Amino acid sequence: MSEEALHVVLPVLQWLGGGFFDPRVFGTVAISVFLYKLLPTTDPVLGLGQVKKPRFQARSHVFATDLVRVPHQRDPAMDLSMYAYAMSRVKKIVVGSNTGPDGKTPVSGNVTGRQVWRPQGDVVELPAFSAAENPNAGDKLLRKLLLDGKKVPTGGNGGKIDKALRQALEYFKLLQVRLVITCYITGHDLGQSIVDGIIVYLRNQQQYDGGWGLHIEEGSSMFGTVLNYVSLRLLGVPPTDDVCVDARTFILHHGGATLVPSWGKVWLALLNVYDWRGVDSLPPEMWLLPRWLPFHPGRTWVHCRMVYLPMSYLYGIRFQAAETPLIVAIRGEIYATPYKSVSWRKARGAYSKLDEYHAPSPIIRTINYLLSWYELLPTLLPYRKRGLEFALDFIQADDNETNFCNIGPVNKSLNMLVAWVVNPNSNEFKQHTQRIEDYLWVAEDGVKMQGYVGSQTWDASFAIQAFVDGGVATDAAFKPTFVKAQSFLTEAQNVHDVDDGPKWWRRYMICDEILL
Repeated sequence: MSEEALHVVLPVLQWLGGGFFDPRVFGTVAISVFLYKLLPTTDPVLGLGQVKKPRFQARSHVFATDLVRVPHQRDPAMDLSMYAYAMSRVKKIVVGSNTGPDGKTPVSGNVTGRQVWRPQGDVVELPAFSAAENPNAGDKLLRKLLLDGKKVPTGGNGGKIDKALRQALEYFKLLQVRLVITCYITGHDLGQSIVDGIIVYLRNQQQYDGGWGLHIEEGSSMFGTVLNYVSLRLLGVPPTDDVCVDARTFILHHGGATLVPSWGKVWLALLNVYDWRGVDSLPPEMWLLPRWLPFHPGRTWVHCRMVYLPMSYLYGIRFQAAETPLIVAIRGEIYATPYKSVSWRKARGAYSKLDEYHAPSPIIRTINYLLSWYELLPTLLPYRKRGLEFALDFIQADDNETNFCNIGPVNKSLNMLVAWVVNPNSNEFKQHTQRIEDYLWVAEDGVKMQGYVGSQTWDASFAIQAFVDGGVATDAAFKPTFVKAQSFLTEAQNVHDVDDGPKWWRRYMICDEILL
């Protein structure tokens, strides 16, 4: 756009921006939005046939690890069933610890049900894993550890259904990409055992075309492939390794990293391998809008809201990692053109068709375009400052109320990065690092990051129902199992309301499947 046009457009936008937060204009805006909501929807429903199916190579990687789950403060006098040990984990029989990975720093909150993996020195070699046969692991390491030294009931030569069911109950009675980027930026060491396990997992889940999907049940996407490639490089895998060569070929063949969707652009910008000019606006001052507006971020689904929250803060301050030789190298590996010649204006809003579920509507594209001009307004500065202050207060409240576990792995990693940006030596950042291992899980396919810190109360509740439906509720042999399960469920309850709940869109506390 020419200088003459800028002299005309900027004053108009400045005038609009000055009145953007004027309550008198919100009535008109809200009525317009509600009228739009009355229009018939044009978005197609995504059918199962539209989901890309994954295709894995017929290869496997053997995983040898020294990571195990160890009972903590187990009472030898307790006649403890393995089911209760696996599912309940009340305080006297915690799997893991009430400290962080250093074994010294105590973690905040209730540790009932906490499950973590730590290196113990002895290496266990697990059966070869093949994603081509089944991309889902069978938790063979967990089963091996829980059943070690125990007599497992067998089925014999047949029998009635109730006998088989009882034997099954007896048996069960015995029984991570964004994190990598955050840890690299902050300098936090995950430990070699974890690093090796993540690399094995990414090798195992790479598909035949060299890419990775958004999840293991989906075909390759630019989002999954670019972020996993970057993670492998940050973990120390050289660009000449076959896993990187195949992934880089996929990325460049499909247009390069400028075509990752919005969340991918944010993570790349944070790592300083992408420019913030190529990211659609994420204004933190949106939190200052009247709460009755239907598009207020506080009215969105919680998993969307709690990810937008730290993203808006980091976008608002335009944080980027310090440049290192590795970051410079990655810049030269993931783009179809030299990094310095990338047009960030064109990259903003661009994405690969591989990642499209629903095409962005013209309204969304128009809003993003107007917001790109809005970012140039000098009048937004006082509002941005207030928006950043609110966002940071919200982030810190979320950290404290969830004992630094947060709602999921995405906002966990982002909140941890925010804590480091605010103060690398703070207790808040240290508490975040102590809770990383809560999200990690180890199986024969490697080390992965869970979608939650666990679903212990959910699992225990369903397992108890299975025992009851199996007809053993009144069986004296199973009484200790029920007693310990009840004890666990009692301890795992959330029994207090969130401080300033309405302020943070949390009007009441519910008992969830996640233990915080």
